[in-house]
Amino acid sequence: MDISKYISELLYDHDCVIIPGFGGFVCNYKPAEVHPVVNTISPPSKAVSFNRNLRSNDGLLLNHIAVQEQISFDDAFVSVYAWVGSTNTLLQKGEEINLRGIGKLHNNIEGNLIFTCDESVNYLKSSFGLRTITAAPVVRERTLEFSEKPVVQQTQQFTLPKGTWRIAAAVLLIGAMVTFLQLMRTGVEIKPLNLDEAGVFNLVSTLFKAAEPELKPIPLG
Repeated sequence: MDISKYISELLYDHDCVIIPGFGGFVCNYKPAEVHPVVNTISPPSKAVSFNRNLRSNDGLLLNHIAVQEQISFDDAFVSVYAWVGSTNTLLQKGEEINLRGIGKLHNNIEGNLIFTCDESVNYLKSSFGLRTITAAPVVRERTLEFSEKPVVQQTQQFTLPKGTWRIAAAVLLIGAMVTFLQLMRTGVEIKPLNLDEAGVFNLVSTLFKAAEPELKPIPLG
């Protein structure tokens, strides 16, 4: 007898199904999961695990088999224990037991029973109809827009305000005059310019002499 289909039917409504004398399958809620590596989104489900220590007969599996096969409870008991005996023999020989829709059982090198869950079946009723979907990442390309009119970079020209050059020239001239006066006071004669101290003062006075306004007579009536 293949009891995998009966176990699978019970896992939709029960979180624990025990095979008497063999072990029990336990379901735990598993929330929705996003896999960033394979880009998939899985709906909520029941994660099925196997517990070798759950061997006591709670009657759930045997009653379900008896109803489905329309046999007595005792006949169901005999059929299940016959399956347990043959399965243990195959496992000891190193063979793998495949329970359809549930998973696979095999013994490792140390003789411990290993269960691998079949994730293709979702036993959570609230997730009925939902399936794992693939969500490929969206790659956005950056586009550069070029304007038709070339942009001409304008350079700022530094211009002095009106009258600034006159002030600068006056400052330089005053500085030069002061230098000449200092040289003359120390006894240095400036022959090429033929200037003495009085001549320097006269020159400065002439340069900065304010122009006298021209007076025009006002004609009488």
